[in-house]
Amino acid sequence: MGPLERKTFEAVAQLFLDDKRANSRRFSTLEEYETELKLRLLPQATDELPPPGPRNIRNIRRRGMKAHFNALRNNGCTVSQVNKAIKTAKAIFTYAFDSEYTIERGRRSDGDNQRDIRKTIESAPSGPPKDVTSA
Repeated sequence: MGPLERKTFEAVAQLFLDDKRANSRRFSTLEEYETELKLRLLPQATDELPPPGPRNIRNIRRRGMKAHFNALRNNGCTVSQVNKAIKTAKAIFTYAFDSEYTIERGRRSDGDNQRDIRKTIESAPSGPPKDVTSA
């Protein structure tokens, strides 16, 4: 499988975990990533919370992830839990970008290029989405 193949968020998340395991990531960090994926990023879809998991990673946009994190907060997750989910998602998208799973080399996809995607990753908030209020 080459990096230019289309992959779902869930498939890239698994590759990300495999990479972290192979590169001696601390066990507690791996556990946190796995927990966030299981509980908040790859759950079964509901009307309030469509998960990013089955979607092609190239088609996931900031507004969709923001809606996902807002739905988590509105459905009872604490700010701390949402922040951990954001941290995990950012790590996966960074891995996807670095592994070139986000776009085909030399081609534009949905108006984005590698520089635009990197800028999106770097400018993502480190806290909860702005429309999320503290409990």
